Formats: sequence, C-alpha cells, structure tokens
Amino acid sequence: IGPDYIARAFQYAHEADPAAILRYNDYGLEDPVKRRKLIALIRSLQEQNVPIHAIGSQAHVNVSMTFETMDQTLTELATLGLPIHITELDVNSAVGGQRGFGADIADNASTTRGGLVNDAAQKQADAYAGIFRAFLKHRRNLDLVVFWGANDANSWRAAGRPLLFDGGCEPKPAFYAVVAEALKAGAGQSSRATPGSDRSLREAAAGAFLMGVGISDRIPARPQDWPLLLAQFNSVTPENCLKPDPVQRVEGQFQFGQADAFVNFATAHRLNVVGHCLVWAKDDRTPAWF
Repeated sequence: IGPDYIARAFQYAHEADPAAILRYNDYGLEDPVKRRKLIALIRSLQEQNVPIHAIGSQAHVNVSMTFETMDQTLTELATLGLPIHITELDVNSAVGGQRGFGADIADNASTTRGGLVNDAAQKQADAYAGIFRAFLKHRRNLDLVVFWGANDANSWRAAGRPLLFDGGCEPKPAFYAVVAEALKAGAGQSSRATPGSDRSLREAAAGAFLMGVGISDRIPARPQDWPLLLAQFNSVTPENCLKPDPVQRVEGQFQFGQADAFVNFATAHRLNVVGHCLVWAKDDRTPAWF
C-alpha cells in the first residue's frame, strides 16, 4: 500500500456506510510533539476532503497527569473543529507506568511492575479530578468519555489499579473525585461527593457527555458483571469482538456471533453502542491474511 492508505481507508469506509461516524483514534496525544504531528496529519486529510468526523484520544495516562496538561491537549485538538472522543481512559498507579503514556500491549508488563506508587489512592484521585476538570471545561467539544474497563479486575493493566472501582466493584477515592468534579460543573449542583453518595457516573455527567466503558466480549454472558456496568455507564464499546480475527479469521468467512451478542446485550439494556478500531496493531487480533 502507498502513502495514501489512511485517506483510502476512510473513503472506503464512508462509501460502505455514509451514516457512520468515522474517527481517527490514537494514543499518547498528551505528548505535545506527537499531538502536533497528529494535528498536521488531520489538517492535511481535511484539505483532501477525507471523511473524518471525530478525533479519538485513548488517554492511557498515569498519576502524574494534571489538569493543565489535559486542558492543553484538548485545547489544541479542538482547533481541528471535530468532536473529541476519549476512547480508553485509565490512570496507571504502578511505579513502572510513570514514565509515559504508551499503549503498546508488548510493553504492558513493564508498565505495571514495581508495585504501586506511594499514596497511590490519593494521587490517582487527584489525577482523575484534574482530568475531568479539563473534560468538563471542554464539554462543548467532547462527546464521549470511555473508561477502558469497568473495574481494576477487568483492566488490561490490573496490577496498576487504573480504574475508578476496585476488583470487588467498590468505588475508590478516584470515583468520588470524578463525581465531585462533575457535580461542581453542573448548575446549582453540590460540589461535594463523599463515600456513601448514590450519584452514578452517568447521572453526574448527564448533559455533558456520554460515560462509556470498554467491555470484554465475555461480559454479555456473565450476569454477575452487569450491576456495576448498568448502574454507572450509558455507553459500551467492544474491546475486541469487532476486530478482524473474531469477525473474519479466514478470508471471506464472516462470523458475527460475538458482535451480535454484544449489540443485543446493549440494546436490551438501553445502552449506546460505540464502535472501536477496526485494526489497531499487527497482533493476535489481526489474522495473517489481513
């Protein structure tokens, strides 16, 4: 394939489904150098009238993330004039994960080594508070926030305890920090959220953006995992069941069983369905023929 493969991918996808919202999704956009390169690329594609309808930022970050960094990231991305989607949010608390904002599965073991940083729960709560303060400041540009997993036990970085709920589905200090920021930004709402609060994420963020979660292909068949998901989120994204290997492991032979189960689950529970990357990397989720 030639250098125009990105433009062609979007054009072919648009021809296949003109109503689909096509998103350019990437990681590490908190890095100003990478962000500038992305903005230049998207502007070039826009000048060619390539049908890109939204920008996705994975936001795999760590406890050093600040309001100022996320605010600057969103400010610059907003200059593209496209809706912004946060597509895989988590905040790594492991010592090994404090050096960057990568998303390479091959490096995952090293990013969750060394135990947790000192005072991890409070540092994570502070990071999440700053992140959501920035999200809420930019709510007019931000359509969607997706957490990459519902709780720490289901996270791809479980050892880094990166999510708002622990492995037993109990809310962590970071949960209360996020709800407090959302309520603070709401007209006439209390700015306090304390343990025992029954305010959910989706309720606290109502009117700002969808609160979504990336879920495993197994969850539609595991009712024990449903209560937290249904109480807190109003949107679901499939982790892998719409990627090439589950859908077309053998060229020309399509299998939509997992994808149909996912969509049926979401429909039955009145959850919005948001798709994800068709292809992310040349790994075990991409068949050899592809």
